[in-house]
Amino acid sequence: MKTLIEKEIKQYLSKKLAGKTLFTTSELKALLRKVNPDVSNSAHAWWINKLKNDNFYIQVGRGIYTFQEKEDYKLEISQKAKQFYNKVIKYLPEGTPFVIYESITVAKMYGLEPNKHYIWIHVPREHIEFFFYDIQHLGKRIFIKPNKEIITRYIIPFKEAVILYPLLTEMPTIDLNGYKTLTLEGILIHSMIFGEEYFRSRDSDIKKVFQMFFKKYYINISKLLRYAARRDKRKQVKELLEQIEII
Repeated sequence: MKTLIEKEIKQYLSKKLAGKTLFTTSELKALLRKVNPDVSNSAHAWWINKLKNDNFYIQVGRGIYTFQEKEDYKLEISQKAKQFYNKVIKYLPEGTPFVIYESITVAKMYGLEPNKHYIWIHVPREHIEFFFYDIQHLGKRIFIKPNKEIITRYIIPFKEAVILYPLLTEMPTIDLNGYKTLTLEGILIHSMIFGEEYFRSRDSDIKKVFQMFFKKYYINISKLLRYAARRDKRKQVKELLEQIEII
């Protein structure tokens, strides 16, 4: 009998949630109350957890789920970026936090030909000025906290650049064999903050970038919004997610 009930619940939820990119715990509870009105709230919570553990749907944020199968993108750091990291890390005190990521990663994920190679580096605010001057002799075009005008005039027209920004707390990162880089959620927020001119030069925009990322990859919405809030972008990101019908 239990198998029959489970089958009916799955069929009912599949029908009612068909076409939805994402759905919430509240939506699941409301639907379960309709199919099993005499069951307690704790039983509904048990079913929600069981169906998640059975991979009937996938959790992509706190209380947010999807039916869609997507890729787990394998983040990478290029050999060129690793070599540059190994050259410059010695100009910082040992153990200094250091986050590195690249434009070619975003381009590949977005399906663009990576015809430019920009390296973004984040180090603690108290070190960034000295670090900037100490690595000038390395033969790279290096910029520190460039504004939109600098990005448009002196970075976008060129194929390579190194761009320095202060490191923030709660920056979502992942360790790749000793090289710390941004998670997908971090890349999305930084694309919104720092990549507007870059994407415009590739005949794209941040809305299309968000649409593609959410279509192809698992994005943790809770983590995304939490970091957006840290960068004072929560309202802007939430409005964008509503525009592309993610939430």
